[in-house]
Amino acid sequence: MSQAWILSESAFLRSLLGPRPFFRDTALLYAELSSPDEARLRQGIQRLVRHARIPHTLDIDFQWDATFAQHVAGVAYVHLSQIRLPMSMLGHSERCAYALAHEVAHHVLGLHDRAVGARILPRYGDTPAGVKALERLTDLTVFQLGLGALLMSGAYWQEAEGGITRAGYLSDDELRQALLEYAQQERLTGADLESQLSPNGRRVMLGR
Repeated sequence: MSQAWILSESAFLRSLLGPRPFFRDTALLYAELSSPDEARLRQGIQRLVRHARIPHTLDIDFQWDATFAQHVAGVAYVHLSQIRLPMSMLGHSERCAYALAHEVAHHVLGLHDRAVGARILPRYGDTPAGVKALERLTDLTVFQLGLGALLMSGAYWQEAEGGITRAGYLSDDELRQALLEYAQQERLTGADLESQLSPNGRRVMLGR
């Protein structure tokens, strides 16, 4: 069932967004997001936004927020052109890139809200299941934007007390299927994918 869903929703997103190139500046992005220099950090954020081809890139405001609930990785205020992330992500480049990619995807889907609503509402209505379906579609959109390696690499992280946190709305198997589906459409090689995956991302890709 997961594979059928990946195939059908990926086809829908390709028809909606068109082909999108693979993001190949992962190492540079991680360096920018781990920088203590606020200007360089924002440069990394804009790098992601530009890659996603969101109109009026400079109008998207980014802010840290110290008041987030522990389980919230970020919030996109689409109609306010704003992204907010918890301050706990400061200095954690893979976690930060993961959350940013997801919130940027929310902005991209917001540009097509009628088509997305027509896809989800007849199936789920205005229910918690509909909200979950939108979040799953948003994670899949990250892959169709060419940013899937960021989602793979940031899905797991180790907390200070030693525990492991798992983020996101797609299972590990769905993450692998989504990346491979995108790679097939864009004719990417295994070396292309591996070059943009962090060690964490490679472990998810290999099912370890």
